[in-house]
Amino acid sequence: MINKIIDFFCCLKYNKVEHSFNYRGGVYMLNALHVSNNLINRAMADNIHMSPMKLQKLVYFVYKRYLQETKKPLFSERFATWKYGPVQENVYNEFKEFGANDITRRYAEVNGNILIVKESNEKVKEAFNFVWNKYKNYNGTQLSILTHKDGTAWKYAYDNNKAYLEDEQILIEGWLE
Repeated sequence: MINKIIDFFCCLKYNKVEHSFNYRGGVYMLNALHVSNNLINRAMADNIHMSPMKLQKLVYFVYKRYLQETKKPLFSERFATWKYGPVQENVYNEFKEFGANDITRRYAEVNGNILIVKESNEKVKEAFNFVWNKYKNYNGTQLSILTHKDGTAWKYAYDNNKAYLEDEQILIEGWLE
């Protein structure tokens, strides 16, 4: 059961766009694990398989779509350049126990709350819908292969021995099938 919904909004701070939400008097940062929860919810609702590798790639694609549409990052965490494509390390650590199997739970905060991103912001909703509709029926390996193609941010980072993908490269990456 989902205990709380993140009320999404963005604010400008120190010339860097940060996405945050208010909860019980505090301001919390939107992160890749919250985005993961939305995707896991969609998979469960649609009875779609969701392995950790597939989740990684879908989180990356949602981030990419939002970045390309708004020129602003959806969250501050970066994607590492791993063998099988972009990896958000917090998402990896949270769901690695599932291996190649379907994920059967959502990420919960230390207080037990399961937070999701409220998709009332049109750009956020569009990013989730675009990615889900385009890639929900792909498996993790198929999505990984897409991230390895020439012209991708992962390929650029991998070929140039960069530990993390750069937003500048993600911005110019095309959409592949």
